[in-house]
Amino acid sequence: MSDFITLSCPSCGGKLQITSDIERFACTYCGTEQVVKRSGGVVSLAPVMEGLQKVQASSDRVGSELAIQRLSPAAKAAQAAYEKAKSNAKIAARMVELHSRNLTILFGVAFVISIVVLIVVILSSNVPATSNFGACFPLAAAIVFGALVLMRQREVVTYRRNREVAQAKLSKAQTEYEALQGELDQHFDNVKRAR
Repeated sequence: MSDFITLSCPSCGGKLQITSDIERFACTYCGTEQVVKRSGGVVSLAPVMEGLQKVQASSDRVGSELAIQRLSPAAKAAQAAYEKAKSNAKIAARMVELHSRNLTILFGVAFVISIVVLIVVILSSNVPATSNFGACFPLAAAIVFGALVLMRQREVVTYRRNREVAQAKLSKAQTEYEALQGELDQHFDNVKRAR
């Protein structure tokens, strides 16, 4: 029996007897595959899983490094798209604000003109029909201002739609950028852990 070496299984603690020429075997108690390590007259056992885990960690690191190379340009492009969408959303919001303010001013002017027309019509009702031209001019001006107000209101509606579209694009760009950046951060963490 001197050809046998008695060792304990690192996985289950079972007593194992191996010969001096065995390099690899499975534990008779738990079935874990073991590698026999010999160095400086000391014999020890290591589960094969350790080697596989090292290979797995190495392949994970390489995969993460490749993913970083692949995702970095996409993340930069997504960041640029996000910044552009943010700028466009600010511009669209500012346009709505400016045109809404202009529309309010136009409404005020149209209201004042309407009051003037009403006063002129009331005052001209006592004047003979030949001088009704004086009442027609303010009426025509009120109609023109009313049309202008309606056109401006349509513009404001268009700018509001543009703002909503810009906000939607901003939201989408932000989501894409954050997803890519999160994936990149995960791969950077994988590389750090593997070293």
